[in-house]
Amino acid sequence: MAPRFDSTDDTADEGDSTFPDASELAAFRAVAEGLDTRVAVERYAPHLLGDGKSARAVLGRTRRFLQRAARLACAQERGERHESLR
Repeated sequence: MAPRFDSTDDTADEGDSTFPDASELAAFRAVAEGLDTRVAVERYAPHLLGDGKSARAVLGRTRRFLQRAARLACAQERGERHESLR
């Protein structure tokens, strides 16, 4: 099931509800593997650096999205397991 995000999530930024594209995920992974943040975003997602955005902001958006998706998936799984115990 695809994750859905509650509109009451106060940590969500506007426009943050779309899944990161392959270039964003590649930059995120490159940083996790040890590549410098700016270098990773310039290499894998240069189109996201427009409008004065920093490389850290680009990766921060990706990180926040993935964290929310993981929390939601975990909560749904706990709810499903809880329901199956009844």
